[in-house]
Amino acid sequence: MIEIKIDRDSIARNKNAGDRHIIVPRRPYLDEAGNRVQEYKWIWLIQPIPEFSYRYIPVTITCQYCEATFSSDALEDYAEEGDWYSAETARICPKCGNWECCDELSFESFSEEMIHDA
Repeated sequence: MIEIKIDRDSIARNKNAGDRHIIVPRRPYLDEAGNRVQEYKWIWLIQPIPEFSYRYIPVTITCQYCEATFSSDALEDYAEEGDWYSAETARICPKCGNWECCDELSFESFSEEMIHDA
């Protein structure tokens, strides 16, 4: 089992916690008069924005098939909408494409006590 821990320095309170949408800027363009125009797009979320966001500390993984060494961030994620596969469960090697290329991954769970520990 490979344990992947939360980077305590990355923990941040989300100012829009609880919202079910985000506003994303679209690529700016020039109108007929040559003025820069910036438009925005609303994206509706299934789950509300969590109170805190954080990143995991990448670990080095070696594929048991091709013996390539890479960061856990590079594990392929073939999940599509509705699929249950994810980088954590499928563990697909980014070099040779074999599934379950390494030991199972265990991701540390977030708790608010981590904020005080950081």
